[in-house]
Amino acid sequence: MVAAVSVSLIVTLPLLGALADRMGRHKPILIAFTLLSVLVTALLGVVDSILLALLLAGVATFAFNSADAQYHPLLSTVAPEERRGRVSGIGVAVGYLGTLTVLFAIGSFVEDGQAERAFLPAAALFLVFALPGFLLVRERRRPPRDPDVPPQRPFAQLAATVRRAPAARATCCSRASSMSTRSRPC
Repeated sequence: MVAAVSVSLIVTLPLLGALADRMGRHKPILIAFTLLSVLVTALLGVVDSILLALLLAGVATFAFNSADAQYHPLLSTVAPEERRGRVSGIGVAVGYLGTLTVLFAIGSFVEDGQAERAFLPAAALFLVFALPGFLLVRERRRPPRDPDVPPQRPFAQLAATVRRAPAARATCCSRASSMSTRSRPC
């Protein structure tokens, strides 16, 4: 399942990035995939089939990562360039703190052997903690980044980005490190 989700992310994230660039906005995609992740996470608490649970976990992981990819470009809306690293680091730390808080809170009423009871409250808390970003972050509409690349050619846009990557080595290393070390819920 992990391999299938990873391959699907490798194929679709450039498409979603190109779509966001064409729209000049990332927030609608962030909201849509966060809500999908919340919904599918909640469904994990009510399914009986192991196969269906694995499929839903894959969809939840895919949706979470698709939303997460839209979060990073929004940092420019939240903080000036010289403070983005710090703000991003604080965001990651708060995310991990939230994860630990939820684990302890849910762990206080979920008995051993009844893990399925954790998914509904986890999904509800995920939604509650996502709402401030939905409601408070004001994204400024931006013009498309690369007007020379037609909208139906997102992989051409990706190739152009890869060609420019040596100029942004620190960013590339950071993204590669993040992609290879982050664990995701579900």
